[in-house]
Amino acid sequence: KMKIKMNRFIEREDVYDCMVDELENAKGDDKRVIDELVECYGLFMTVREVAYTLRKSEKTIYRYYEDNMLLGFKYGKKILIYTPSVICPD
Repeated sequence: KMKIKMNRFIEREDVYDCMVDELENAKGDDKRVIDELVECYGLFMTVREVAYTLRKSEKTIYRYYEDNMLLGFKYGKKILIYTPSVICPD
């Protein structure tokens, strides 16, 4: 599993670029899981859907997002998580 630790000199966009590259080049079981999640939920998931899928609390999912362990963006008051990044946390 991929983990990226942030330091204060790395921009969030740089982390996102690195993670997207890793996810787009996924192979084997990771690729199969990504494809199944995208087919089921679409390209973006809500925090609630991610929490349900990972069997974690919504608070944990928000923390994963803030710690750059999940890719996503704010849409109004909601955070939408890039579905392929769901295989990365923990």
